[in-house]
Amino acid sequence: MRTQSSQPRAVSLVPAIHVDVIREDQIIESLEELYFRLKWDPDEQEKGLTSCMTFISGPSKTGDIELQMVFGAHGPKQLHICVVKN
Repeated sequence: MRTQSSQPRAVSLVPAIHVDVIREDQIIESLEELYFRLKWDPDEQEKGLTSCMTFISGPSKTGDIELQMVFGAHGPKQLHICVVKN
């Protein structure tokens, strides 16, 4: 998730349920592919680097509180991804 200058950085961390709608061509295989795209993709170069990028890989969870697994402690409790075919 790329933050724009007019958007707050915490927008992806606040909701209990995060729904993401992405295009199929936005799915990448690895962080290496992301770094390659950021450096060499003409569209990415035109946008420029952002001051904040958030990686959402699944529901937030932690076992820090009395060794009990807690969901939604540091981000969304639920994550739903809708993929739109190109």
